[in-house]
Amino acid sequence: CGICGDACFVNAIDMKNGIIQTTGRDLDLAFEGPGFFAVLGPNNQELYTRNGEFDLNSNKELVNADGYNILDKFDKKITVIGDKFQFSPSGELFIDGAYYTTLKIVDIPNRDNLEKIGGTFFKLKDNAPQPQPIETPQIAVGALEKSNADLLLEAANISNTQRTFDAQKAVADVVLNSLRKVITEIPRPI
Repeated sequence: CGICGDACFVNAIDMKNGIIQTTGRDLDLAFEGPGFFAVLGPNNQELYTRNGEFDLNSNKELVNADGYNILDKFDKKITVIGDKFQFSPSGELFIDGAYYTTLKIVDIPNRDNLEKIGGTFFKLKDNAPQPQPIETPQIAVGALEKSNADLLLEAANISNTQRTFDAQKAVADVVLNSLRKVITEIPRPI
């Protein structure tokens, strides 16, 4: 950034795909490409997440781990009424073998229009264009997407930041000691 070299942090959203881990759970969905699931967050605000770890609440509504309702392509909550349900790799939900609805899956091409809201959720910034529906998403059913963070790279970044801090602290200590010496050794007027 020009002020503190490599120690500056950039608040960017890294949307590289994470590693896909098979879980075998019918309610676990992972993107194998671009996309966000639409959820109904607090105050009925539409939020977006790549976290496809879903469950059914006591009302048989499809929700995420935070209890937010998952939306279908008609912006409706999904209630699973039936004995057997299954998702297709394109986000369609089948109940007892019959098509029921399709998940609302969108893309937000300009990531600068997203604002992170804790955990794994994003919302659109004010005046941002509406997200674009993805007609043929690529979803792994029975799997979850893990973090896309490169742990070795992040550890190296932490180490570099610590070295930068230590160097800047050493310079500050030298300046402070010089000022102390000047203050204590300058003769005072009588």
